[in-house]
Amino acid sequence: MSRPADRRGSTLIVVMLLICMMMLAITGAFVRTSAERRNAMDAAAQVDAFTLALDGIDKYIAAVTAVPAALPDSQTYTVTGGRVVVTLRAVRLSATDTTLILISRGENTAGNRYSPDAATATRTVTQLVRWSGATIELPAGFTSLSGFLKNGVAGSLSGVDACATAPAPLPSIPGVAVPSISASNLAPDYAGPTSPISGNPANAAVAIGTPGVSGTAKDSIQIDWAGIKARTALTPTYYDKTTSPTSGSWPTNAQLSGTNWPVTFVEGDISLPSGGQGILIVTGNLTMNGSTNWDGIVLVGGVLVSNGNNTIYGGVITGLNVLTGAAVATEDPGNGTKLFQYNSCDVAKALSPFGSWTRLGNARTDNFPIY
Repeated sequence: MSRPADRRGSTLIVVMLLICMMMLAITGAFVRTSAERRNAMDAAAQVDAFTLALDGIDKYIAAVTAVPAALPDSQTYTVTGGRVVVTLRAVRLSATDTTLILISRGENTAGNRYSPDAATATRTVTQLVRWSGATIELPAGFTSLSGFLKNGVAGSLSGVDACATAPAPLPSIPGVAVPSISASNLAPDYAGPTSPISGNPANAAVAIGTPGVSGTAKDSIQIDWAGIKARTALTPTYYDKTTSPTSGSWPTNAQLSGTNWPVTFVEGDISLPSGGQGILIVTGNLTMNGSTNWDGIVLVGGVLVSNGNNTIYGGVITGLNVLTGAAVATEDPGNGTKLFQYNSCDVAKALSPFGSWTRLGNARTDNFPIY
């Protein structure tokens, strides 16, 4: 009969193997837990960066109220948790389509990361946008609802677009638009030399309808003049009136220059204290003396009298009180060398506070590569 094998000590070996296996399992669990924790924290930081990038687009759209003159345009915003760099680039700039792309890079500098040496969590989001500017119907560079008398051949009444910035210049418009002489005589109510008129057509004013409060010329002006006069259709930035119950004062030169294109409202007649830019609304008669200039849109209830070498770039409409049932004298801007010229850029800038951004549908991307 054979002797059983001596198995003393085998249990110790098995126990040691089990301990090693348990240690490996525990180590693996710790490694896996650490990896999952790192991934979770990195993912959370990326989500926060994504939120910052989206917030940057909102901030840019809220802060920038017109297409910048120079593109690309970049703005940096410091936000809770980090910063955002937003860049606006042109995709298509034309007279009929202003499509751009916003590239927003969110940097989550305050993200809780597993490793202090981890790179800052960033996320780049893009959004196609389109600028929809407010518009105004300008029949001509200079439109008068009460006829026009030109003294002498000096100066220029031009419908040629003076804007040289893309997408302009736009096609030329008439230099002067007026009502016809009467309901039976449909020739333009323009007296004086036509050589100062340029645009489309050149050397001629155009008739936009019959004259007077009962005529059709007023129907070509799509402006709520009654609402503007009541300051309900258009809220003025500055209000100029010297009598009570409501009073105001003429804005400063700084308020009428640079990137400021305000709406300046004058109740009654005024002799323009200084040049400026934006939308100028005068419910009565406007007088410009010396070398006073204006860039933008000029809306006058009565007539514009220009005594000197005045310049207006943008668009002018006078005689607007015809729209509210009042007769207005014939527009007679006076003598001197004057330049009244259509400028689509200055018109757009004057209307920029009333434009808006439109986000194009299905046109947002996430994790846009930046090189």
